[in-house]
Amino acid sequence: MDSRLFGDGSISLKWNGVRGQSGLQPKLILLGELVAKDYGTGAIVQVTADITAWNIVGSHAYLGSATPKSYVLNWILQEPGQLNPSPKNERNERNERNETVQLPVLLSPSVIEGLEERRQGKDFSITID
Repeated sequence: MDSRLFGDGSISLKWNGVRGQSGLQPKLILLGELVAKDYGTGAIVQVTADITAWNIVGSHAYLGSATPKSYVLNWILQEPGQLNPSPKNERNERNERNETVQLPVLLSPSVIEGLEERRQGKDFSITID
């Protein structure tokens, strides 16, 4: 997990894995978990990534960039109207946001064929920047 301070809060992003999605435009879906703490209402972060394959013939191959995706880090929690609501300090508000990240990386058939040719049936690893 990589954690950084940005402005008034902190963001951590942990990549959990990848999965493929077939179709006319094949995709590699990057799976992760985003945790943001102490951001003001309406704060937004945009997540994107560059993908590189390693341990293949020729040392490495750039596969592409993920489609950027935005996530809201904090918003006002709505509560049902009550005559006597609980005090703010008893509402368990931690100002923390957990979000599942799914970033698609579009892969053209030529990229997939080139990767298959270069890996020569062997395992390879993926680096996410």
